[in-house]
Amino acid sequence: MGFRDLHAHNLALLAKQGWRFLCNPTSLVARLYGAKYFSQGDIWSSVLTSSPSACWRGIYSSLPLLRSDIRWQVGNGATIHAWDDPWIPRHVTFRPVIRMDGGTLWVKVYLCFPDSLGMSTWCESGGGTSAFWKSIWFANVPGKIKVHFWKVCSSILPTNSQLCSRRVPILDGCFFCNVEEETIMHVSCECPFVKDLLNYFPSLGIVQTLHMVHGSVRDWLALCLGNLTKMDASLFLILVWFVWKERNKRLWNGRFASLDQLAFQVTSFYHLHMSVQAHSRRVVGRRNIQWTPPSPGWLKANCVGIYDASSHSGGGIVVVLKNSSGSILGGVCSKVRWVSNLQTVEVLACRAACNLVDRFGLAPVAFESDFQRVVTTINSQGVNISLLGRVYEDIFTMLGSLHDSYFSYISRTANKVANMLPRFALGSDFDLYWSGFVPTEISGFIATLCTN
Repeated sequence: MGFRDLHAHNLALLAKQGWRFLCNPTSLVARLYGAKYFSQGDIWSSVLTSSPSACWRGIYSSLPLLRSDIRWQVGNGATIHAWDDPWIPRHVTFRPVIRMDGGTLWVKVYLCFPDSLGMSTWCESGGGTSAFWKSIWFANVPGKIKVHFWKVCSSILPTNSQLCSRRVPILDGCFFCNVEEETIMHVSCECPFVKDLLNYFPSLGIVQTLHMVHGSVRDWLALCLGNLTKMDASLFLILVWFVWKERNKRLWNGRFASLDQLAFQVTSFYHLHMSVQAHSRRVVGRRNIQWTPPSPGWLKANCVGIYDASSHSGGGIVVVLKNSSGSILGGVCSKVRWVSNLQTVEVLACRAACNLVDRFGLAPVAFESDFQRVVTTINSQGVNISLLGRVYEDIFTMLGSLHDSYFSYISRTANKVANMLPRFALGSDFDLYWSGFVPTEISGFIATLCTN
């Protein structure tokens, strides 16, 4: 059936059933199993009794796998074991660390406003794995090349070696060197033909020095991409794809290209693709998006956040509230700490906007954010199982009480005041929520922006 590891596949399906118990504790099957095997607590407190059913034995065996990637969304903290549960928004263990020198470790977690309990959420294991796939899917190459490398890393590229392992009647052997068997690793980097082609591109010379004694083709690819600039990484991906394309031409069309011809094709394709991308960026850059005032009787709140990538520990959030004439009626200017990415800062900015409007009884309001993913999540109004799920729940709760208010996406360049203020907030220690007159701490800065 094509399963590379049937045991791992079966264990994953069993873990999925355990995950359903956590996500839907009121379902009939969850209540039945809970009444029999963990009536005094949750699934984590369950034990394997002397005569369990075959289904429960299987689900119980998958709990270590499930536990390895479970994280906690912090609600009021009542159901979380502070020393044992993975609740701290920090990689590695997600658990408290005790300093040997007797010092105190302080961790700030943004609790949700309502008196809601914490809940389990899923966190992708291995930050390196996520970063690697981002380097593939966000590479500046055509989509067909990205799909090719997904096949390479998933070991499903139909090389002769792969086909022979599936008992396809085909002769194994490399179409270039006619010496080694055609594995994915060989046709991607180990073949002398590939090495000779790399010599045509001096900027890719470092690839020749990177060797994986033990490791997969994905490990080798991650090593190469990590040591190349973005431009050279694009050239490298295009080159390896062209090698596979040349291999298929030799197999199906009987057409052979020399190294000089193939190097010319790679160079031409690369420069053509880059020129098209540069032209597209210039065309998009000509659009001068302007801020548009809300309809009479409405207010507009622009939510903007900035993340301090240099320290990886802080950010600034700003909310600017204007009426239909463009006058500033209120806002937020605050510095946030202990955040790990831009999305967290943007979500906190959206929550601060809802809190501002709810606190001063201002509605209806058209909220605008420049983070498309956050806007999409808010408009979906569904259960969010990410680490920010409790914060999203706050937004859903407050937005439900603000009649007719809604969130929409807008480019950050459309609001100059909201675009510049986050950097001002990042460099200060303000925590300002105001309605009416602009606070004296930032009035001069806003006046300067509005007059330029």
